[in-house]
Amino acid sequence: MIGDQEISAFRRGYYGLLSRAYLEEPDGSFLQVLRDGMEARIEAAEKLSPRLAEGWRTIRSCLLHDTVKIGETLSDEYNLLFVSPTETTIFPYESWYMEKEPYGPSLAAVRGFLGRIGLEKRDSLPEPEDHISCEFEIMVELIARQEAAAERAEEERWLHLQGEFFKTHLLPWAFLLCQDLEQQEAANFYGGIAKLTRGLLELEREVLAEWGAAVPRRQPLGARDERWKGPTFDLLQIGRKETERGEADDSEQQAAGCS
Repeated sequence: MIGDQEISAFRRGYYGLLSRAYLEEPDGSFLQVLRDGMEARIEAAEKLSPRLAEGWRTIRSCLLHDTVKIGETLSDEYNLLFVSPTETTIFPYESWYMEKEPYGPSLAAVRGFLGRIGLEKRDSLPEPEDHISCEFEIMVELIARQEAAAERAEEERWLHLQGEFFKTHLLPWAFLLCQDLEQQEAANFYGGIAKLTRGLLELEREVLAEWGAAVPRRQPLGARDERWKGPTFDLLQIGRKETERGEADDSEQQAAGCS
């Protein structure tokens, strides 16, 4: 890891590519980036991670059509999954997965991390800092700072920060995002993107295992057993009570009539 520019460039490249994929619908230039060197990419991925190779093969199958047609199809897919105000099914925000609310404590924590180390989100990123695209972009920047380090101690510092951010802000929820995407019937191209994401996360979990301080395990809200669901009512019990109350009233009226 230390001083290995090839590994860091590989990691930075994947984070950057996936950040772009989640940020907005694919355009022609992005699709061309994906097409270029596809076969070599699949061959290399097969030696490194079956999940990455599977993701690239899925993406390749989605890009067999002409550019105009596939562009329209992928635009529809992206909007259906991430944008549509009536049918959106995927909310790729850490706060949504961890607290089940937008702009939750997770967003404040990401902003606090950036402030602590002197970084800030690029103006060109329209989403809040806990969007998956922004969190991947943070990893891109942390890796770039590692690559630019002049001394070993400085490089180690940026590696520790990568480990801290990955374990605290990506590991607890990003696998769940992949799972949700892969289960969506509409996710064809983005099913492949989800596989790429899962493959990268699996590799990073190993690469960064020894970097960054140990952090308490964070559990997404959706995985907890006890959650407030609002007032609940046993309709059968209510019905029985109403029946019993009615029968009691009838008995009282009958008793009054006999007296």
